[in-house]
Amino acid sequence: MVYMHLAKYKKALEYYETSLTIRKENNMYDHHEAAITKNNLGQMQYQLGRFEEALKYHNEALKTNIKYFGKEHPVIANCYNNIGLVLSKRA
Repeated sequence: MVYMHLAKYKKALEYYETSLTIRKENNMYDHHEAAITKNNLGQMQYQLGRFEEALKYHNEALKTNIKYFGKEHPVIANCYNNIGLVLSKRA
C-alpha cells in the first residue's frame, strides 16, 4: 500500500502480483485475503490506465468475496463501486 500512496504504481503492481502468486501456490486464491490483493491489483491497473485488466481483477475480487461473505455484505458494495469506477473511465 505504501508504493500505491506514493504513486509508484508499477512497483506496487509487482508486489501485489507476487502476493497473489504466493496465495495461488498455497491454494488460497479464493480466500478473502486474496480478494483484497485482487482489488489492489485492480486499483493499480486502473491508475495505470489499463481499464480492461482493472475490470478483470475487480470482477475476480467480487466473485471471491461473494463466495466468502455472501451477496449482502458491505465489502460487496465496495467491489461494485470499484467496478463502476473502472466502467466510468473505460466508456
